Amino acid sequence: MSDIRSGAPGRLQAATAFLAGAAFFTAGLAATFFAAAGAAVLLAGLANGLAGALGATLTAVFTATLTAGLLAGFFAASGFLSAPVGRPVLSVGTADSAAL
Repeated sequence: MSDIRSGAPGRLQAATAFLAGAAFFTAGLAATFFAAAGAAVLLAGLANGLAGALGATLTAVFTATLTAGLLAGFFAASGFLSAPVGRPVLSVGTADSAAL
């Protein structure tokens, strides 16, 4: 009878230590999972930031190209830049105005 009683606290202590170790192992697995999830979110955020920067750059290039094209088209259609050298572009009030 004394052997059973003396062995019971040791078994209880071993079972408690095993359960505590299992709890810490589970917590470690959960921490690893959440760390991996955090790294994935971080990488997704970096990719989103890069995509945003690329989008802003492409938008700026598109806007500049569109503006330059519209200005070039306007000046080409108006003949503003195609006047011969030495001839005034706007000839309002001169003898050339009758030819217009």
